[in-house]
Amino acid sequence: ALIVSGLPTEKFVYIGFLPHKASGRQRLLQSVADECGTIVALETPHRLQAALNDVLLILGDRKIAVCRELTKVHEEVFRGTVSQAIQHFTEPKGEFTLVIEGRGGKDKPQLTEDIERQLRHMRQSGLTAKEAIAKVSKETGLSRKKLYQAWLRLL
Repeated sequence: ALIVSGLPTEKFVYIGFLPHKASGRQRLLQSVADECGTIVALETPHRLQAALNDVLLILGDRKIAVCRELTKVHEEVFRGTVSQAIQHFTEPKGEFTLVIEGRGGKDKPQLTEDIERQLRHMRQSGLTAKEAIAKVSKETGLSRKKLYQAWLRLL
């Protein structure tokens, strides 16, 4: 499933069958939300729609390969986004392997010149490091550690 998915194979995490209950499934998905590598999970046909909806809710509309009945006569590999998979599998049958795109570097916020300028302006206006970093971290999603290092470079 990982190979035919078309998603990166150099790093992946296998989480096995997703929990039966929505709360457990959502908790497990939340625990791998920041995983950079590809995520591989198993699911049954009667829980596939609920699982895909939870993936969309927790992980977002990432790329996914939904592999059905691998190595069998009715083998199918669907590639697209999670929302497309939800629309595609309205009456699922067979055994399913979900191969979900990892978070990767593209979603991680980056320290830009604009953010450094904003920090410099806050420093000049008299804000403390703690206040400025807390505010910018909340606005941008950057880690406080990275922002503090940038703050120290302003000295």
